[in-house]
Amino acid sequence: MVSDPALPTAPAELPAWLAAQRSAYRQAPERAAELLTQALALAQGALAGPALAVWAGTLALELRSPLRAEALLGAALAQPGLADQERASLESLAARADIQAQRLDAARERLQRALLAAEPGSLAQGLALGGSAQLAYREGAAAAAVVQARQALALLAGLEWEGPWVQLHALLALAQRELGDAEGRQASLQRGCALALAQQRWGEAALLTTGLFDLALEQGQPQQAEQALQQASAYAAREPGGAEAPGHAMVVFSRARWLAAQGDYAAACAGLREALSQQRHRLAAHDLADRLNQLADWLVLAEQPTEALAAAREAQQLQLLHDARAGRRHLDLLRQQSDIERAEQERAASETRVLALERHHAELAATLARQRALHDELVEARKLAGLGQLLISLAGRLEAPLQRARQQLEAGQASDEALLESVRLGAGVSRRALQQGLQQTLAGCQHAQRELEQALAEVSNYQSLRDEV
Repeated sequence: MVSDPALPTAPAELPAWLAAQRSAYRQAPERAAELLTQALALAQGALAGPALAVWAGTLALELRSPLRAEALLGAALAQPGLADQERASLESLAARADIQAQRLDAARERLQRALLAAEPGSLAQGLALGGSAQLAYREGAAAAAVVQARQALALLAGLEWEGPWVQLHALLALAQRELGDAEGRQASLQRGCALALAQQRWGEAALLTTGLFDLALEQGQPQQAEQALQQASAYAAREPGGAEAPGHAMVVFSRARWLAAQGDYAAACAGLREALSQQRHRLAAHDLADRLNQLADWLVLAEQPTEALAAAREAQQLQLLHDARAGRRHLDLLRQQSDIERAEQERAASETRVLALERHHAELAATLARQRALHDELVEARKLAGLGQLLISLAGRLEAPLQRARQQLEAGQASDEALLESVRLGAGVSRRALQQGLQQTLAGCQHAQRELEQALAEVSNYQSLRDEV
């Protein structure tokens, strides 16, 4: 094996060193942690810059830990005179760190800038599309995540990029699970697993195989599920990083599900708690809520009602957070659509004025053009006025259901706290009382859900009325 080249000491040596590092990375992706440590150490000196930042961001993404390169990416973005493709790649990688840190608004702004700066068909565009797919999934827009992940995969596969784009297969499968597309989900998992094995990305192979395990278990195929779990465990054993590695943690998740399927709920709870302690920062809010709801169910079956109630409450809070983010994304999309329509209107008005000036020598033609422009502007002004009235009406209609939903959730929280206090004081809460308390909380949540659905219906009605205006 050829030894690694010495760290460069001058800017002229950096391109050759980066080329050697990329070659080592292609041959052994499991060395990503070691190579990232070298890159971050080098970045402490005078050689820090966009090229080194993109390289470090790529390695951090390979490790599913983009926050490790956040400071270096931020410093590179602050440098003046960046080329568009450099800026687009840096913004896309920095957006991944924002997503992992739950700074979704900041990530959205970065990815919008990256998509505007990236050349069509470039690596920068592929990175931006991949980041947009992850953001859409985090915000609950599974359909958009599927579209953007497929676009990114098609682009990056054509470029034969050596980076960790195999992760997009796992993201695509998660989004397809949300959409109930079992056939597409299985195909995505199988394609991704084959690619990960071919590239010796053992952690990614373990992650994707645990997805096949989940699918087999959901479809009532225990033999296939057990086989997939054994394969995932074997792949995870070859992944660097030990228990903290993502592939290993997902195998722990899957093993807990297998124990629960065998009726050993106490052991299943212990395994799930271990995995959550290691990986909760990597999970989207709705995925974490699903895990906690699963834990609550198993705790009830393991006769641990206090812990079950606490897990259910945390899951409920996370689900509300997820729903709120989804609502904000929907409103943002409405605002973006409105901005696009306004820009188109302004462009059309501008073109009309230019056309009028060009034909000014023909008095009659110029007069007719001005009259036409005024008429168009009047129509648009009426439309904008109508939209303003609709927005005012929409705000009034949304206030009541949102207030009622809040009251239901606060009532459910008070009921849960009273029940927890009774348990803490040793008042002796019967299973029936616990079930009734949980049913009351569930009823309150369902009522709140109906109120939120009513609010969403109002937004949908606004869209219909807006189109009519």
